[in-house]
Amino acid sequence: MSYAEILVPSVRNLFAALGVAIACFFIWIIKAIFFPPPPPKLDFPVASIIPGNLTDSILAARKQWPTEPFVLPMKPQSWVMLPHSMMTEIKSQPEEKVSFKKMSYERFLGDYTGLGQSKSPAAINAIKIDLTRSVKKILQDLQDEAEYSFNKEIGVLPTWTSLPVYMTFINIVAACSGRAFVGLPLCRDKEWRDATINFTYDTLGSVHAMKKYNKALWPFVARFVPELRKLKSYREFAARKLDPQIQTIIRSYKDKSMGLKSDEANADMEAIKHNYNLVHWTIGQHDHPELADAAEVGQMQMTAAFAALSPIGMSISYAIFDLASHPEYADELRKEINDVLAQEKPENGQLQKSSLPKLRKLDSFMKESQRLNPPFITTNTRVVTAPDGLTLSSGHTIPQNVIIAFGNPFLPNSEVQYPPLTSPSQPPLSNFYPWRYSDLRQIPGEENAHQVYLLHRKFRLKVVK
Repeated sequence: MSYAEILVPSVRNLFAALGVAIACFFIWIIKAIFFPPPPPKLDFPVASIIPGNLTDSILAARKQWPTEPFVLPMKPQSWVMLPHSMMTEIKSQPEEKVSFKKMSYERFLGDYTGLGQSKSPAAINAIKIDLTRSVKKILQDLQDEAEYSFNKEIGVLPTWTSLPVYMTFINIVAACSGRAFVGLPLCRDKEWRDATINFTYDTLGSVHAMKKYNKALWPFVARFVPELRKLKSYREFAARKLDPQIQTIIRSYKDKSMGLKSDEANADMEAIKHNYNLVHWTIGQHDHPELADAAEVGQMQMTAAFAALSPIGMSISYAIFDLASHPEYADELRKEINDVLAQEKPENGQLQKSSLPKLRKLDSFMKESQRLNPPFITTNTRVVTAPDGLTLSSGHTIPQNVIIAFGNPFLPNSEVQYPPLTSPSQPPLSNFYPWRYSDLRQIPGEENAHQVYLLHRKFRLKVVK
C-alpha cells in the first residue's frame, strides 16, 4: 500500500472530525444564545421600571409592597429587593448562604477583569488587622499627602477659578490612598497615579463592553475587547513598579529569619524604613513572606485602588457641591476644626486619632451629603449561594444564584422609619440639614452613633398613607 493510499483516508477522517466539531460548536452557540436555560422562578410581585430612573422605580415598588420582597427586572438577571426589616437577618448570614464576594466577582466579571481572582487572604487580613492597627500613623501620612496634593492640584487661587471637581478630587484621592497603599515615593509617581485611576475606568468600561454581547460569546470576544487588554497591561505595570520595593521587603524578611541585620545604609532599605503601607502588610500576612509574588501583590494593589477611588471621589465631590450650595455653613465647619486643634494642641499641628470623634459637625455634614447622594442605588447586595435557596424568616424562599439587595433606606422619599432619625422632631428627609446627625448624637445613648462610617441595623417599616 502506497503512502498516498494511507494519507488520503487519514486526511478525510481528520476533516470529517473537524467538521463534526465545528458543527457541534455552532449548535452549542445557537442553543446558548437562542435557547438559554430558564431563569430561576421567582414567586414575587414584579416592579415596573421607570425609564432612566431606577431609584424612583425602587421607591415606588417599595411603597406598593412595603413588607415583602419584589422582583426588580434587570439585565442580564433580575434582582430580588428585600424589605429593610430583613437587613440584619441578611447581614448575619454566612458566605455559604449569601455572598458579597461572589456577587462582586460576577458583577465585575472577575473571570475576565481579574477582580477577586486572588484566593489569598493576605490583603484582606492586612486591611482588617494591620491597617486598623496603624490608623494613628496613617492619619498623619494622609494629612501630609492631602496637603501636598491640594497644593499640587489646586494651589493658592488669588481669584475665583473654575475647576473640574470630580477629576481634581479623584487625583487627590488617588494620591492619598496611594500613600496608604504603596507609600512614598511611589504614591507621587504620575505614572502610578494615572494607572490606578485608568484601571478603575477601564475595569468599568470592560464590564459595559462585555455586556453588549450575549453571555455565551464572552469567552470568544474577551480577547478582542480593548479595555480588557488594557487591564492586563496595568497589572504588568503594577508588578514592575512594585518589584523593587517588594524585593527589598522580602530581603529584610530573609535577613530577619536568618538572624542577620539588614543593611540600613542601603538606599532601597532606607526608602522602606518607617514607611509601612499595604504592600508591607500584605507581604507580612503571607504564610511565607519571602515567597511573595510581585504580580499577585500588584493585582491586589490595583483591586484596592478600584474599591477606593470612585466611591470616595464621588462622595467628596458631592460634599463640595453641597458646601458650594450652602456656603453659610463653611465658617461653622472651619471653627469646629480650629477649636479641636486649639483644644488638643498637637505638636505637629495636625488632627490626631482622638480628634475625629470631636469633629461632629464635619462628620454630620459628610453623612448628610452622602445620604442625599449615595454612591450606590442599592445597599447590602448579595447573591444567594445556598444550594437549596435561602429561606427567610417571612417564609419566602429565594433560589440559588439570585441577587438580593435593599434600596437605600435614607433617601428623601423613603418609607423606612428609623427613630430617632425619622422622628417628628427631626427635619424632614427631603431637606438638606447638615447638623442632622450631630444633633442626634446629643441624645443620651446615641453619642457614638450616627457617624459617617457606621451603618445602623435597626429598621422598622411604617406604611405612610
